[in-house]
Amino acid sequence: MPMDPLDPYVQLVMKALPSPNYIPRPEAPPSPDSIPRPEAPPSTDYIPGPEAPPSPDYIPGPEYPEYL
Repeated sequence: MPMDPLDPYVQLVMKALPSPNYIPRPEAPPSPDSIPRPEAPPSTDYIPGPEAPPSPDYIPGPEYPEYL
């Protein structure tokens, strides 16, 4: 059976192989996993401190009273 040069499969086989010196390179540089952003400076009016424990007679209320 003769090979038809217009057959796409024959054209695929007849293509020349790349040079052994050919090194495929990425089309774009890889993107970083995360992009660092500058951190905001701490606020001057906020001073963290210890939280006060609730008073002994404190009774927590329901979070959603409309569902009771």
